[in-house]
Amino acid sequence: MYLHILESPRTFVLEQHDFALILNLQQDHKVAFDFQPTVDYTRLIDLDLEEHKPLQVEIEGCLGVIELQGLTFLIVLLESELASVPSLPLNGAGVEPVRRVRKVGFFCLDHDMDSSAKDKNHPCHLVRKILQTGNFYYSSCPKYDLTSRLDLRLSRANGEHKTTFAPLARKDRYPARTPPQTSFECDAMFTYNWFILAPLLQARQRMVADDRAEFDSLGFVIPLIQGFFGQKAVEVNGEDALLTIISRLCPNRSGTRLKRRGIDDKGEVANCAETETIIRTVDEVFSFVQIRGSAPFYWKEKLNPSRVNVDIAPLEKSLYSFQTHFYHLFDTYRVVHCLNLMRDTPPMKTLAGEDDLCNMYLDLVNAANEEEEEFGTKLGWQGFDVVYVEETCGGVQGVPEKLKEAVYPIVKKFGATIVSVHSDDGCLDLDNIIQRQEGIFRVNCRDCLDRTNMVKQLNSSFAVDEWLASKGLAPMSIGQAGLLQAHRELYAKSGDTLSIIYTGAGALFSIFTETGVQTSRDLILNAEKSAKRIYCSKVTDIPKQEAINELTGKWLHKRDAWVVECEPFQEYVLRSRTRPQRPKAT
Repeated sequence: MYLHILESPRTFVLEQHDFALILNLQQDHKVAFDFQPTVDYTRLIDLDLEEHKPLQVEIEGCLGVIELQGLTFLIVLLESELASVPSLPLNGAGVEPVRRVRKVGFFCLDHDMDSSAKDKNHPCHLVRKILQTGNFYYSSCPKYDLTSRLDLRLSRANGEHKTTFAPLARKDRYPARTPPQTSFECDAMFTYNWFILAPLLQARQRMVADDRAEFDSLGFVIPLIQGFFGQKAVEVNGEDALLTIISRLCPNRSGTRLKRRGIDDKGEVANCAETETIIRTVDEVFSFVQIRGSAPFYWKEKLNPSRVNVDIAPLEKSLYSFQTHFYHLFDTYRVVHCLNLMRDTPPMKTLAGEDDLCNMYLDLVNAANEEEEEFGTKLGWQGFDVVYVEETCGGVQGVPEKLKEAVYPIVKKFGATIVSVHSDDGCLDLDNIIQRQEGIFRVNCRDCLDRTNMVKQLNSSFAVDEWLASKGLAPMSIGQAGLLQAHRELYAKSGDTLSIIYTGAGALFSIFTETGVQTSRDLILNAEKSAKRIYCSKVTDIPKQEAINELTGKWLHKRDAWVVECEPFQEYVLRSRTRPQRPKAT
């Protein structure tokens, strides 16, 4: 794909094979889009590419359009690298190619300026730092949607989801998520660049059906996930298999640890991530999904030299947002089992206030159950005090056995999504869906990082063992040592990545997650990571949060972008909006 940059008027032409996407800026600062066959675009913009000799840049696709400091920028992907396993004697479902974002460019529609955004004074400098951190991924296969778990893709294929983006709330009084409706297949809940992609997707929606199909197949726009993608070639019962761990962060309340806590008035929670364990064998695909997210009510935390202060809003203030949050989850995952890992007795030092958070969480669950009948049938709640288990069962090594006693019946009840694949091309056999996952664990601790990642890894291992047992095979710890080690390593890397995104430092217990054994080295590393988190919260989190706000549209009064018809192309435009003044950092 090529980006041609023409002047007088300044116009961008994205050319791919026989089609071109044209963008320019109108006098009223609206962005106009046009999509035409390549043979027609020189006539449409009344320019001769050979005569004007435009700047030509090779790109991999478009990540979105953003307005910063009164200027409008087209964000494009310049370089990426393969993140998936490059070669395996399997094909089709579960082995689709996935790439990691390495380099992006910011091309200004208003006037010529440095597209690298390396200068600290460049409007896109902070956004560039976020996008080039190495934790953004996309699928280079147009038919594979990396933003969606296997169960959702099955629902689409069977026509169960009429809208790709916004599940409807069960009750009219609780608002559904309301991004602009399009038929583009990605999940807005986990498409991190959804806000900046919205104008391009709206332009796509107004195209005729044939043009939309061309637009999609040529990969003009790239939906990204932020989080983790990791794969390892393994064996299951002596046959080739592929293990994949995907963690997708939700952008709706994205941010840094002390800047984003709890819930907002739309029912979105901080540090929300969906983690999917996928195992592709010769004849089927296994998928097990869990989510994490901050305690779903209004609360905040301040770090003081002597102790940690936690402020919690009254129950009545949080109840509506709490119910909204869970109605979103019911519509997305059917049934939700909350697994709360915080300390439920009065703790000291860094765990101060966790007992109050636990009490508020349980009070809200009980209040919601009393007020709404659906909560009683679709919401489960369970406390599992990881710190107490450590103190009474010989350290962190005692956690797996106690956790299995507590949650294994629920793991068996929820099951996993398992689908057969065609023997010839490896594609999903929609006529042979063995089972669907009937509910998910919503796991949280205080930060939804260290204890959460350890427990999610264990939950996933329980689900994999149950799947192996259904095939008459021994659990991973006995008969599948390679699969067990790969599973532990990928979960440890996923936990580290999510922790770095949220706090600036890796996850605690990562060595235990990877090896199953806690050592003195692990304790030393935990202390170093804790110190680094405190440093980042004081020094780097403010500009980082600012960049996240810009990328996800949080500086705007409203999130939803909208489009209208506009001359001269009779096309689709994004109305620019004035953003409120940023508060000065103190």
